[in-house]
Amino acid sequence: MTFFNVYLTLFTGISFIGYWVSHYFNYYYFSYFFQSILLLIHYPLILQRLSFEQELPYLLLGIILGLLLFIISFIFTTPNPIQSLANFVTHILPCFSSEAVKLNIPIHIKTALWEELYWRVCLQGILMSVLTTHFSIALTAILFWIGHFHRFKNSIPRMLEMILFSLLLGVLFELTESFILCVTIHFIRNILIICYRTHVIRLIENRP
Repeated sequence: MTFFNVYLTLFTGISFIGYWVSHYFNYYYFSYFFQSILLLIHYPLILQRLSFEQELPYLLLGIILGLLLFIISFIFTTPNPIQSLANFVTHILPCFSSEAVKLNIPIHIKTALWEELYWRVCLQGILMSVLTTHFSIALTAILFWIGHFHRFKNSIPRMLEMILFSLLLGVLFELTESFILCVTIHFIRNILIICYRTHVIRLIENRP
């Protein structure tokens, strides 16, 4: 192994550990700093893996898959899912017009872009340079799950949903090589979750 490869491996490991520790303790500016280091030192790999061909078909497919993924996730992580989903659908337009959802749309567009660039394009690509495709996808999903573990550690269904979500995105990225597809799925799922939380808060507030 050359000195450059040793340096690259060392800084890759340090930047990921720094990101995870910062993210776990909610020091988000530090977590972005460590993520940025990883993206900068691996920018040739990122440019090689980024593709923007057939954006419109993948955008439409991403919307459909994002909706399906949200519904499946909803069924497995929500009490009384059928009744809750039916009630949510009938109130979805007021939720989308709420200030909370409007404020979260640009936030979650940026989140989806950043996380897919970091996890699927960069980190999964790094792992694929030394491991098989299948193992790289699985390991990326596990690392993604670890990175978000503090948000759902008290909910086993949400833990399982998160790792399956990451596995699906990893597989889809390698099959299609479409950054737009993964970003769209990620965004649609996230914003619908925010929308549902807004709906639940409104139900609680309107209780007699």
